[in-house]
Amino acid sequence: MDIGFFDVPENELQKHCKFRFSKATSRRNLRLDQVMPIDDDLVYCAILSELQVKIGDEIYTCKDFDHFFNLVCLKRDPEALETARFKLQLLESSTALPSKVNSVLVDSSNNSQWVFIRCWEDPNIYCWKTYLSAYLSSDDLLDVLPHTFGEFEFFDEANTWYMRARDDDPFLFLAAPAKIVTELETKTGSHIMQLPKSFTYAF
Repeated sequence: MDIGFFDVPENELQKHCKFRFSKATSRRNLRLDQVMPIDDDLVYCAILSELQVKIGDEIYTCKDFDHFFNLVCLKRDPEALETARFKLQLLESSTALPSKVNSVLVDSSNNSQWVFIRCWEDPNIYCWKTYLSAYLSSDDLLDVLPHTFGEFEFFDEANTWYMRARDDDPFLFLAAPAKIVTELETKTGSHIMQLPKSFTYAF
């Protein structure tokens, strides 16, 4: 899909971002509440559309959390997910949004036309805006970008929700009001896992 990306000065992008953030004091063992918005009404969750996990000499593809936890023989909870991310070799695959996740985020974005995107790849910072609906339905949220490596944040024009991702991590992390996360869990629960704010984002 051909999506038009428009360069945005970082200070302009920052003006559009109304979320509140804490100040991380370290780059190691970062918690979600150190990189995600900390507004009181927001709930955190992980989104999984596809990953590969290496077990022994075999590589398996998982397209949702249920398949993943069954494969690695762990119970489906945040603590087990932290353990798996720390101990197992998890490989990123597609970062496309599952179709129902895409629909919920578009419908909940208060008619936003734009999605804003910032990429950090030290020492460079890239900022863009693009059409929200077309972008969220793209085949891969990272591969279609003008610069595909680094750490990324995404938020809708209305500041309804915020996502964060890294090019070497198979999970998308979402902060959104509880009613949106509940709707996601109801409509596409196998792709969604609610997480505590203390969940480790990066080791």
